[in-house]
Amino acid sequence: QIQKILEIIDIPKNTKSLEIIKINYIQASDLANIIQNLINYKNTINPGFCIGENKTNKIIILEEIKNLIEIKNIIKKLDIKNNSLDTTLIKKLKN
Repeated sequence: QIQKILEIIDIPKNTKSLEIIKINYIQASDLANIIQNLINYKNTINPGFCIGENKTNKIIILEEIKNLIEIKNIIKKLDIKNNSLDTTLIKKLKN
């Protein structure tokens, strides 16, 4: 138990960074949930956080600097335009 407490307390300063990222195509809160799960999985001792702000459609991330590049790459892969949602169908009515 002492070792675990030391790991939590003995964290080098400035290992985490705060990022605010604009999301273009999907809802920020949905993406934030996915990213938060990833953060929790990768860093179980002292996890950061990810919050989605839907009014501006931005996410706020506080996470280990070493993990932010990977997280940003995942965001780019998930935040894509879904053309199937933008399609307008026109159907001619009989009457």
